[in-house]
Amino acid sequence: MARLLKCPKREIRDVNEKAFQRAIFHNNTIQLSTIKGKRKKAVVDWYDFESPIDKNRETNSKARGKLNLDLIGKDRVSNHYIVCEVKFSCNKKDSPQDAANEAYNYFTAIINDASELDTIATHHRGGTSFSWKDILPEETEIWVVANSAYWAYWIGHEPNDLPKVVGEGSLEKRVRCFSVDIPGDYFIEQKGESKVYVPEIPKDAIWTELSL
Repeated sequence: MARLLKCPKREIRDVNEKAFQRAIFHNNTIQLSTIKGKRKKAVVDWYDFESPIDKNRETNSKARGKLNLDLIGKDRVSNHYIVCEVKFSCNKKDSPQDAANEAYNYFTAIINDASELDTIATHHRGGTSFSWKDILPEETEIWVVANSAYWAYWIGHEPNDLPKVVGEGSLEKRVRCFSVDIPGDYFIEQKGESKVYVPEIPKDAIWTELSL
């Protein structure tokens, strides 16, 4: 089991992508209901965020390296691990395909370097520790999660423009894309005049799977 890192402070200044990532993690769990013929029920526990998975960084260094996984979680129903890339509407640079490629890079790093990752500090205190070697290629899902305004900007919710698969051969993975129904100014209003705050989204926020 990998050693533990000091957990970043819950209170932050950011009102964009980092705030969205933290808010999802702070909710701990999401539940996706069954859609007949398209999706099975899922109950996803988020284990950690910003996990530094660069095997080449110094074991005791505070430097996080080049690879920092947005979110890692696990579905209680399928027992599948989930490698998740988070985007927000402020991001006018990274397309959904870019996001899927980022998530896939994290996935391949985990699969290729699991043994090394289990020997260095990659998990935060307060999260859920696990062995990277438990993440199996065939049982791992690639998710791209963004707020509804991000999807409206990039693709206008046109399913044909969504990234469908990444990788090739035995490591080819289907991409699942989710829209969370919050506007781009959501965290600006939540932060208000405060210098720092703990970003949150409603536990009953609507998650729409665009890739069905």
